[in-house]
Amino acid sequence: MRPAWGDLERPGRAPQVWQRSQQAFHSSVVGPHFEQMCRQWARWHAGPLLAIGEAKWQERVTTSHLTRLEHIRDLLWAKGQPGSESARMFLFSGTGFSDALVKQAAANPSIQLIGLNRLYYGS
Repeated sequence: MRPAWGDLERPGRAPQVWQRSQQAFHSSVVGPHFEQMCRQWARWHAGPLLAIGEAKWQERVTTSHLTRLEHIRDLLWAKGQPGSESARMFLFSGTGFSDALVKQAAANPSIQLIGLNRLYYGS
């Protein structure tokens, strides 16, 4: 906030400062905090021994994110990493999931979608 202090000291400038600073706040503060919460959730609530995950705070998670995780899993399997053939894919989102991804996850238990409710209240 140091670069904005001068503006913050002037009455009525806070909304303008917030408008300029909001993107940096979300990417530098909220995003990393969300990712840490996702790691903690996986540690305490996830059962699989090996999982590959993606966490997006301000982005709707879609099948393209799943495709990327499946590719990573396939590379691990090709390298002979133990457990990679059965690795689960955890997709965390602060804003939700595409309908196509929800449909895929419903048909495949190795795909786990973790939204805010599940993140805050457990599995």
